[in-house]
Amino acid sequence: MKLVCVFVLAAIAAPAAAAEPRTIGIVAMGPQSVFRELPTYARFYSRMRELGWREGENIRYVGRGVAGDLAKLDATMQELVRSGVTMIVTVGTWEALAAKRATAATPVVMVHPGDPVELGLVPALNRPGGNITGNSSTLHSIYAKRTELLAELIPGARRVLLGFDPPMPTGKVLAVMEDAAKRYRITHTWAELPASGDYDAWLTKLRRAGADAMQLAHASSVFRSERRKALAEALIRHKVPTFCATSEYVESGCLASYAPSNIEFFASAAVYADKILRGAKPGDLAIQQPTTYEFVINMKTAKALGISIPQAVLLRADRVIE
Repeated sequence: MKLVCVFVLAAIAAPAAAAEPRTIGIVAMGPQSVFRELPTYARFYSRMRELGWREGENIRYVGRGVAGDLAKLDATMQELVRSGVTMIVTVGTWEALAAKRATAATPVVMVHPGDPVELGLVPALNRPGGNITGNSSTLHSIYAKRTELLAELIPGARRVLLGFDPPMPTGKVLAVMEDAAKRYRITHTWAELPASGDYDAWLTKLRRAGADAMQLAHASSVFRSERRKALAEALIRHKVPTFCATSEYVESGCLASYAPSNIEFFASAAVYADKILRGAKPGDLAIQQPTTYEFVINMKTAKALGISIPQAVLLRADRVIE
């Protein structure tokens, strides 16, 4: 009897073996290489392994990167749906919207798409209904907080560039950012990141236009480690202090960041993928929200830029990179 109980518990704890592995399609605006290069995806795969899903045995991943091509995004999403994938994981706003257009049946797990209610992806965070769930940071106040911290780090900043991958943010995000900018007498100028990666030419032009500092949105064109490092080095050469979207950029040489953990967004997506693969309905799983935010400062970069960080600001930092 004891042996039977052990067998039953083991069967519950691990995914059942199948003749064919389940398939998760992952779609991102970045290039095809991101699925094997970035630590965020590595965390998703490792968390899935921890939950009992072994690639090539009971799970298969099909990554589709569209390299910033919005026109290609819908066709890519529809192709995945037609191929019969078990589930789709989307990374970002436009990918989630494309999944919404492509299917009302295939389960979709979103990773940080923005505000899913405002975007019309789900009717409510606590019970999304339908085939879509995942995680998102819907606290628009984070954008105001970044402007506040940037103003404290660089008190003289008046013209601040907003570096982004197209398309531009919309709705409440823009309203919150502009409201915060007015409070600190900051003027925002939008600056599309160069797809070529020629950051020196890009920054030379922007500096001539009189930029004092930059806020960098999370951008797929830059997030690969070599691109993050190249941009950070160019920002230092051109003396452009930059407040970045996540701590990965600061580790590569950006001045500072304030954000929830990007890595843990992907880990929580794996938890929801596991639940759905085991039979849970996406519409019954509440959209997860981050509970902690991290303020990170790179002191080496501050010194290279000739910036003296006020002690009061340093004391507020969760992590200081020397």
